[in-house]
Amino acid sequence: MRVVIDNFHERKVPGVAVLGRNNNLNARSPWGRHTHPGMMEILYLVKGGQVVGASGVRHELVGNELFVVHSDEVHSSGRHPVGKNLFFWLQLELSEPTRHFLDLPAEEALALTDKLIYLKRRFPGVSRMRPALDEVVALMQAPPSQLDTLRIRHHLLDFLLMTISCSEAASETKHLSDD
Repeated sequence: MRVVIDNFHERKVPGVAVLGRNNNLNARSPWGRHTHPGMMEILYLVKGGQVVGASGVRHELVGNELFVVHSDEVHSSGRHPVGKNLFFWLQLELSEPTRHFLDLPAEEALALTDKLIYLKRRFPGVSRMRPALDEVVALMQAPPSQLDTLRIRHHLLDFLLMTISCSEAASETKHLSDD
């Protein structure tokens, strides 16, 4: 089942364009070559496998892995079908003015978006990522209540901070293994 949420602006969640969740019980047609103008995309493959190509390089993702597509970067699954898998994709608008990102104070928004821009291409995630994104999907699909916008921002921020930590941990692990 595929869920696409693209009304974050209505919930006053600046900087988030789209959150999608795909639970593929069967293989499907490949993703064609495409870009997301002005947006970064973070793919989180919860389980299963998926081939993703970006900048002419093929990547074979496995469960609990994240993949980052930079702004305006052409990407696809090539000739490879979308496999039996569960994944999320999050499209972020990181262009100016980033000072309003997730409605954070300007200094915090800039610090967060600076870290997001420099994420590694591919790295392992943590199991707490899925519940954070599942909660955002559930909140966005429910009728709005008074504190939902805060909850949505909280879970998105939690996911993004985990993403940054995982990317940095993967970088540290690589540096340690280079010794």
